[in-house]
Amino acid sequence: MREELIQKYFKESLSEEELVEFNQLRAIDDNFVKEVIDYQSVLLAVQSAEREELKRNLQLLEKKKAKNSMYKKLAVAASFIGVIGIGSLIFSNMHPSGKTLFAKNFEAYPNVVAPITRSVKPTKESEKYFVAYEKGEYKMAIEGFKKQLKSEDNGDIRFYIAMSYLNSENEDVALKELQLIKKNTTDFYPQVVWYQALIHIENENFDSAKELLNELIALESSYKKKEAKELLEEIK
Repeated sequence: MREELIQKYFKESLSEEELVEFNQLRAIDDNFVKEVIDYQSVLLAVQSAEREELKRNLQLLEKKKAKNSMYKKLAVAASFIGVIGIGSLIFSNMHPSGKTLFAKNFEAYPNVVAPITRSVKPTKESEKYFVAYEKGEYKMAIEGFKKQLKSEDNGDIRFYIAMSYLNSENEDVALKELQLIKKNTTDFYPQVVWYQALIHIENENFDSAKELLNELIALESSYKKKEAKELLEEIK
């Protein structure tokens, strides 16, 4: 069932219920995330081999100075393509889809503000919200964090509101929350930039993503710097 979910995700054929299940697994199951990444790596390898085969055969056609029409050339090319369609192969920018790159790089950010000891009952109200966050009860976490914001515009808390929205598949609201966070109000600014970039990538707003990834690389922080450079190469 897990393998079927992953296959349908990359075919973009998940039903609404299946998409919810997929995203829940992605948020809480590290092994599932690894399976998604492994499947994507195999898919990309197959696609790369197919492109090389296509290129060689088209070059052969040129050398023979075939008088075939463009339509016939594309028909020949199509015979070498199995997993991906001719339209996406010939006319795409040749990098993986935004959803694929998002799935490969996204991971739910852990609670590092108020780490919870499972054997000890939370004593502060704020700790209860982080317990909810860790349990994946994001609606409760959002409501609690927003209560805290009423007394103080705390960038750290707003970051976890954004993460709660993002983990519950509300990327648009998560992005708006992240955009409200100023550098001098949070210790998580590199993370703010990273997750904004990922959301833009999922939406295939690659120009905005590139600006943010370059900003992250320029920051005096090692957080996701290597991954940001790799992503920039993938979305050229």
